[in-house]
Amino acid sequence: MDIAAVISNDATKEKTGIFFPSMFPTLSIVDPDLMMSVPPKFTAYQGMDAFFHASESVINKNEHVVAEMFALKAIELIAKYLPIAYKDGNNKEARYYMAIANTLAGYYMNCISAHTMEHVMGSYHEEPMIKMARAMGVEKPTSGKDFIRALDALLESIDCADLKMSEAGITREEMKLYPQRVHEVLGGEITADPLPLSDEDYLEIYEKSFR
Repeated sequence: MDIAAVISNDATKEKTGIFFPSMFPTLSIVDPDLMMSVPPKFTAYQGMDAFFHASESVINKNEHVVAEMFALKAIELIAKYLPIAYKDGNNKEARYYMAIANTLAGYYMNCISAHTMEHVMGSYHEEPMIKMARAMGVEKPTSGKDFIRALDALLESIDCADLKMSEAGITREEMKLYPQRVHEVLGGEITADPLPLSDEDYLEIYEKSFR
């Protein structure tokens, strides 16, 4: 239901998005009944992909009131229903609300440089993190750490807390090439970060995330 597509070029090791108004579908059928057979692992991965797209729209420095409204609702629904859909793929209510959440997250994908940057920016830009913590059901959040704790708990509940880059074939050595590729492949997304990051910052985040 959005205008986005991803193209991968294995020869050049590039993966980038393309966006154009003519790519908007005339009609989208979002039917949770067709999602019942999605395995738990991919239910978790796809659900968290929607979650992080929504979180980027909240953190993005180019504020958009409707985008934030949709994104916070998506975060609220995912935090509540993704663990249920993960544990019981036949739960129609959970699948229904996850379909809505994914759709809401797709309306405004106001991306920043990477899905994992929230951990770095949290201590510098508290208010977006507090909004997301509140949307996740945290009562009276006071800092970005409340969001991080809620996020960690969500990942734990869907068995995504121990995912390792090394299991996907990523090596420490190749990560040194990544910061430059951020500029070459991802393009303008880095301009929306509320906290400017250097290539050294990118590399440090990759290295600290590596397991």
